[in-house]
Amino acid sequence: MKMVSRMAALVVVAAAALAGVRAESTWAADAASEPAPGSAEFYTRVTKEYLDDKAEEAAQDLALNAKLIEALPASQKADVNYIKETLAECRPVWWGECKAGKKTLLKPLSVWGRPLVATYDPASKSGISVQWQDAIMKVTVTWSSADMDNPAHAEHGYSKGELNDLGVWCTLGAADGWSRVTLDMLQAMSKATPAMKLQLSRYLDFRGNVGGVYYGMPRARRWGLWLYMAAYMDKYSHGDAYMGRRAVGAMFVTEVVAHPDKYPSIKLPREVPADGAEGKTALALKDWIEGHGWTVGEDKSIREAIKTFAMANEKTTQASNLVTLANGLTLALDPEVDKPLGVKRDEWVKDQLAKPKGAKTVSSGGN
Repeated sequence: MKMVSRMAALVVVAAAALAGVRAESTWAADAASEPAPGSAEFYTRVTKEYLDDKAEEAAQDLALNAKLIEALPASQKADVNYIKETLAECRPVWWGECKAGKKTLLKPLSVWGRPLVATYDPASKSGISVQWQDAIMKVTVTWSSADMDNPAHAEHGYSKGELNDLGVWCTLGAADGWSRVTLDMLQAMSKATPAMKLQLSRYLDFRGNVGGVYYGMPRARRWGLWLYMAAYMDKYSHGDAYMGRRAVGAMFVTEVVAHPDKYPSIKLPREVPADGAEGKTALALKDWIEGHGWTVGEDKSIREAIKTFAMANEKTTQASNLVTLANGLTLALDPEVDKPLGVKRDEWVKDQLAKPKGAKTVSSGGN
């Protein structure tokens, strides 16, 4: 009996010790999962700086807080790493020299993964000038250095700097479009008909628009999408460039309508439009974008969708003037050619909106 009692006592002691170890392990795990002091405030601050287009402040914050970044939970660390990568891509080292009004070789410069040789010349009279020398394309670009990061209000709640940011990357996106035009094609353009020249112009506008909304900062991206969806309004449905804008607007409508779960901050129309579903949805989203932002995760998803769209349409659009959307439907940069294509896209948007997905909603916009 004494032996049994002694063994029982040892079991009790061992169980108590094991419980202590487990308790200590649980406490250690809980402590490890808790954010480090100041990390929560850092995450809130740097994500707001990024989403508010405060690129310099965000870059400085990131540089000074490596330890806080390492202490962040995995999902927040992923957001911060995305911000770092995007700032490097969208605010290259040459940005400050251009902002100072200096003639600058934009180096390094890559658009859609292709190196581009371009010189910023604030004295140039043309937004973009392309020349060939020994079969090598040389590009000169210009924009207002005074408006770079200018916080002064411009229109619709966006600043001059945000409008300029979009313009910078639209210019460079169009320059990349020129890089796909061979010297032989350019020489042939001297004998081209007005229709052929218009086709090239529409293609370059389209490539510029896609580049602008991808490489711009978040608010510049919002401004660009607002502007391109405004092309569905009657008063903007004219000229040579509006279909190139609609193409990007249609891309955004397709992405949000197909994946509302990825964009909980973005509200879709409350009622399914009886007709003109693509345009009316675009205008509803335009109205929402004017006064609302989105999260870092949503911004990342939007940029990924834009990049996929850009890459899918970089080889054939110049010759065909047709743009392919993620749903497999097409949009023609020629408005007359696009009329029957638009009917198919309207039906697709209408069908998608009719599906119960539990998306948050707002009233539809109108022309």
